[in-house]
Amino acid sequence: LLEWFINSIDFGRDAYGLDAAAMVYLGKHANDLSLAESALLAPIVLQPTLNPFDASEESLQRQARLLETMVELDWITAGQARSATQERLEIRTPAGSGRTPLQEALARWLQERLGQQALNRSGLTVFTTINEELQLQAECTMATQLRRLAGGLGNETVPAANGGACLAASLLPPLRPRDQGMDHQIEAGAFIILDPQSGEILALAGNVNVDLQADAVLSPLIYLTAFSQGYSPGSMILDLPPEALVDPVSEVQAARVGNGHGPVRIRTALANLYPFAVEQILGIVGEEDFVRIVRNLGIRPNLTREEMDQTIDRWRAPLLDITAAYGVLAYQGQRVGASNTGESSSSTGLDLQPEILFEIEDGDHRLVYRYKPESRAVVSPQLTYLVNDILRDEPARWPLYGNGNPMEIGRPVAAIGGKSGDGREAWTIGYSPTRVVGVWTGNPGDSIPQAMEVTNSAAAVWHALMLYATRDLPAQNWSTPPGVNSVEVCDPSGLLPTNYCPNVVREVFLTGTEPITFDNLYQPFQINEETGKLATLYTPLEQVEERVYLVPPPEALAWAAIAGIEQPPKEYDTLIGAAAGVAGVEIRSPSPFSFVRGEVVVRGQANIDKFAFYRLQYGEGLNPTQWIQIDEGRDTQVSSGRLGIWGTSNLDGLYTLQLIVVDEEGQLFSSSVNLTIDNQAPELTIVLPEAGQQIDAPGSGGIVLQVNAEDQYGIASVEFYIDDELVSTLNVPPFSMRWRENSPGEHTFYVEGIDLAGNRTRSTEVVFMITQP
Repeated sequence: LLEWFINSIDFGRDAYGLDAAAMVYLGKHANDLSLAESALLAPIVLQPTLNPFDASEESLQRQARLLETMVELDWITAGQARSATQERLEIRTPAGSGRTPLQEALARWLQERLGQQALNRSGLTVFTTINEELQLQAECTMATQLRRLAGGLGNETVPAANGGACLAASLLPPLRPRDQGMDHQIEAGAFIILDPQSGEILALAGNVNVDLQADAVLSPLIYLTAFSQGYSPGSMILDLPPEALVDPVSEVQAARVGNGHGPVRIRTALANLYPFAVEQILGIVGEEDFVRIVRNLGIRPNLTREEMDQTIDRWRAPLLDITAAYGVLAYQGQRVGASNTGESSSSTGLDLQPEILFEIEDGDHRLVYRYKPESRAVVSPQLTYLVNDILRDEPARWPLYGNGNPMEIGRPVAAIGGKSGDGREAWTIGYSPTRVVGVWTGNPGDSIPQAMEVTNSAAAVWHALMLYATRDLPAQNWSTPPGVNSVEVCDPSGLLPTNYCPNVVREVFLTGTEPITFDNLYQPFQINEETGKLATLYTPLEQVEERVYLVPPPEALAWAAIAGIEQPPKEYDTLIGAAAGVAGVEIRSPSPFSFVRGEVVVRGQANIDKFAFYRLQYGEGLNPTQWIQIDEGRDTQVSSGRLGIWGTSNLDGLYTLQLIVVDEEGQLFSSSVNLTIDNQAPELTIVLPEAGQQIDAPGSGGIVLQVNAEDQYGIASVEFYIDDELVSTLNVPPFSMRWRENSPGEHTFYVEGIDLAGNRTRSTEVVFMITQP
């Protein structure tokens, strides 16, 4: 029995038995040990973690105490103990554990499930969720791509660990000519393959628990947060840096502004990882709401409070967590996994983790552990569908990766890939309803790979692994859940298309968030084709040409100029007809091409020699064919003052107002102005907060106030009121803000909107409650 004990007891560092311990720590067999060396090893069996590698000083102290005890028991002399204490010990340098990355992962999971003491017991039989064939094929596929990117192999493959052929490596995209024979100096790779419906880990390699730079990889989750606040894939966002608002823009600022893409749909911004757009969206939704969504999906971001308040390029999170979070998207908002007793929360996914251990038996074949998957809905199917619909949209990401990139595998998958800002890491995560694959390549240290791109590293490996992992599974897509509608919109505004919209696309919306107004980016203008100026009533009809311009929001005008997007002229054509008339015939107010409503006071002058009378009339359009007299002619001259009042309450659109002055000889003189009549007030709808909503006091992050404001000609401003106090005025969309001066209790929120003609309207009031968490 003693012999069995000595030859099987745990000495730490995977050394079982005295002879194994002697080899691991001292590089010699047990029968060659000295007294000092034996006294060093013997105490380890009481606590294997206190060994010469992991606790060197404590080991020497335990050695000394054992020698003292042996002297007290008269097993050795004091001189022998003194000599042993003074003996120089040649302890080996710790080597690797000899475990594969998969074995290291299994050991870690066993320790979490059973504890270190149980792990140290011999006789355990462990059944895993790992698919052995998939594991072997995935390992050799990663090894093959890394070897190819090191400049070797050519079209050959690294064999599987069991000596078999690496069939999955044949699915790797061929290297581009510029990558062949070049050492890209990529040091490492990692991957994980999950079944999102069972929560089981099917294959993994590399350190999937090491944090990766999580800026772009978290972009879909930032937009998911925005969707939860009323935005949609069709919502327009400006991919522009803050410098775009500076006037004038310096040369350095112009370079950054020029790197933006101006007005784009969220679909386009996410699919192509536009950095300015995601920073803008994060500023709108707020870091606190975003982190709440991230934790609901099971990610534990490794960041300080200060880093959270900065930009997301500092954020880091483990590949395992991130891949599992995308598994929630794959399974339409359901998080499936093993209950994690370390973190318990019924409202987040942190307490359900992917599982690698299926069943554990002790030496007597008694069941110690069996995986019992648990499921929890952490995001609605409607919100996950919006993200999935973008990430599976292959043409949407062509501007970034090109047509036929490695994230296209010939079946429905959602995928995204990116690189860290410093160029040391590349990653690709993609999924179908049945499989999720996350791949990382890069350098853990400070060295930067050479010419490493997403498409030639992580995405190439992902392509092969996803194809192999789904080879025997039917191709599945995500069906549209109730509460999601598809509508034709104009790109990039995301509003209903007009006849002037050059690019009409179908876009998905949560029910109730579909656009109800028409596109206002593409606008028609009547232009004098000879002068290039805006046409007027006096421009000869044969010279008038209708041109359509992309008119971006005011904050994107600097970008439009840098991007070379032609804007409509600001000058009107020379008023040739008016110049030909007699001085003293003029409409001074309203001014040409202004917006008017209701009763319009017309001012000017009707003051000529041999004056007889004047009248006011109007007609529809730029060049009316019919005129309607406003009132009876007046026989009193007006040198400068009110000419009359024009009631426009029943009119809408473009009209021409004309002053006719007649002299005693019956000769007519005229002056005209073109005007837009708008008697319709804006339509205002409060999106957030909802009526009766109870909101936990959010701290410094504030509460999102969001409004849809629509008008046929344009919104001049939207005023936000909380408890009848004006808290903000916004002049351009999106009409969304964060109210940070919040306090617990009941609050009333409403907005007032003013259009370009001055029509003012007030929304219905929304009463909500802020509660202390």
